[in-house]
Amino acid sequence: MKTNIRIFSLCLFALLGLGACSDYFDPDQSLGLDKGDHWNTHDKVRRSVIGAYAGLQNVVEELVILGDLRADLMDVTGNYDGDLLEISENNIGADNPYANPRHFFEIITNCNETLANMDKALDDPNFTEEIRDVYKAELISLRSWVYFQLSQTYKEVPYITDPLSGYDKGFEPEKLGFEAMVNHLITEMEWAYAQGRITWSEGDSNNYWKRVFINRKVLLAELHLWAGNNGRAANLLLEAINVDGEGEDNAHFKCEKSATGRDKWKEIWNSALAGASFSEQVTLVPFNRENDQSNEFARLFAALGVGDYLLKPSTRAIQYWENEGNNGDFYRGRESSYIQYGEQLPVVFKYFKNKEGALNPEEERKSDTPYCIYRAADIHLMYAEAMNRMGRHGEALSTINRKLNAVSRSSGIRGRVDLPSIDLLEYIGAEEPVDIDSLTVIENVLLDERAKELAFEGRRWNALMRFASRRGDASVLADRVAMKFDEEYLNLDGIKTRLGDMSTWKLEFNMRHLSGE
Repeated sequence: MKTNIRIFSLCLFALLGLGACSDYFDPDQSLGLDKGDHWNTHDKVRRSVIGAYAGLQNVVEELVILGDLRADLMDVTGNYDGDLLEISENNIGADNPYANPRHFFEIITNCNETLANMDKALDDPNFTEEIRDVYKAELISLRSWVYFQLSQTYKEVPYITDPLSGYDKGFEPEKLGFEAMVNHLITEMEWAYAQGRITWSEGDSNNYWKRVFINRKVLLAELHLWAGNNGRAANLLLEAINVDGEGEDNAHFKCEKSATGRDKWKEIWNSALAGASFSEQVTLVPFNRENDQSNEFARLFAALGVGDYLLKPSTRAIQYWENEGNNGDFYRGRESSYIQYGEQLPVVFKYFKNKEGALNPEEERKSDTPYCIYRAADIHLMYAEAMNRMGRHGEALSTINRKLNAVSRSSGIRGRVDLPSIDLLEYIGAEEPVDIDSLTVIENVLLDERAKELAFEGRRWNALMRFASRRGDASVLADRVAMKFDEEYLNLDGIKTRLGDMSTWKLEFNMRHLSGE
């Protein structure tokens, strides 16, 4: 049985929006990796765990760029640089700064150092073996998530779990391909999943704290989904929705209309864990300008003033919303995921609190909007994917349309934003009943729905790879990505032909990035 271990936080929380995590990434809590007595008390271990998680702030930009710019939903603007164009065209050079694993490995290093040294704190009567295992589970979850992201970008990834101080300078780390990595991470995460959870503080602030740590159930489910273990994935996702979402009768993580539907949908990114955000954000990376913590979204997306406006929604992305029914995807499209400034200036809007910030961000240049690693809609869509693969097509379609049947307060992905249910025959354009391949058609529906729900969140490329790989059909990815280019440009650069070869989808790992060269 899992146990909850109560840890009283040393920090004082404001409990107002991001204020609940305001000193979560305080510079005073940085790891530093002192070799002396850095890990010899409970509090020092705790601060080391927090320091490792702080590194997530440094990888958000890369997650979004590699996750969406390589795919069909994001494009470069006229202000692009050559490095961004390489990514958009999936012709990425070895030294492209946006495909640099260094910050990911800084997180791995911090995890490894703390995991190797935390037993020193066992002399502290407040630090028991049970508490140690809970901390280990948090670090293993973080390290596993990082390796999982790297393994979806690179063909082979150096796999290091010992502290770097234990190696000679010339050591050659083992490299794991994707299948081996996923299988190994599943083993690691099954152990972490079985451990207890920490109550980081008294009162409501614990609800904020627990969502900045990787959700073990969802990560393990996503790994199982890639491995084809659909039943295990579905059970874990359902458990995350009901248990981590605080029960059947609570709207948290349920995609419930009254909490996150209709006009509330666009509030999901405005702040960390407040209002609609609190019911949707499962795992997030918070930022805080008061502690000199800002993300790069204003620089990348803002259109006027101090914004560099380097990236924009692709025409294809906009079509997904505009082609939805008579009025378009009103709640998730224009004025929510993007805004249109003039005739030729579409702007990614998810990460801005208001239009003024997205267009002329004098204040937003240092944006502290959070980044969601996992949110409720993504969990529902992965659940529908798993159920569909299990042959339970009706349950999958219901989750997309109106209700996840095993969840009492679910409104469905489309239902919560007042979109009509999808009929499969109508979707394929059949005017009378015909036999259809429900699995394939529903997967196509899922890819469409993921585009409309999760655009610009860094999840698109990996989802396209997963669907294409499991179907054994490179065109699932290649055809969709090709849609953001005009035909002449595609033929000139051979982009679609290149993407038709699955071996080109991942990069060679450049060890020079880790050495700082």
